[in-house]
Amino acid sequence: MRFDLNLNFFRQKTERSLLSRLNEALAFAAILFIAGVLLRPQFHVGKIGATPSWGFYSSVWAIFTFIFLYWLVDLKKINAWTKFFQPAASNPLLTYIIPFIMWALYAYVGFYPLPHDYRTGIIGVIYCVLYATVIVWLVKWLNKINIRLQL
Repeated sequence: MRFDLNLNFFRQKTERSLLSRLNEALAFAAILFIAGVLLRPQFHVGKIGATPSWGFYSSVWAIFTFIFLYWLVDLKKINAWTKFFQPAASNPLLTYIIPFIMWALYAYVGFYPLPHDYRTGIIGVIYCVLYATVIVWLVKWLNKINIRLQL
């Protein structure tokens, strides 16, 4: 069985109502959630171990996030905020690889810009948001000087 949210919502061979497409996505999310619940006794929920239950639960959240963003951007047309992410979306491989390059540079020079004690909690979350913002700005600048990564 194959389910693809993109195909379900955008590339349809036959015209179906939004309610029908939404019900199909929610039914798939319910199946994934039940699978996660059933596998939880054998596999704890853990990202680090990439356990099946974690994968199923993460997929459920991804479906709900997709449905929310579809409603917000495509149906309600509230999309001005997406312009900030456009540089990263136009060069995703570069956006993905820059943090790994930065980690390698930090390891090479033996310096990490944030002390270990501040990598968790609210300070860690704020740092992650700022770091992601810097990465998007960096990719925007690299796009302007025509540096792109493609497979």
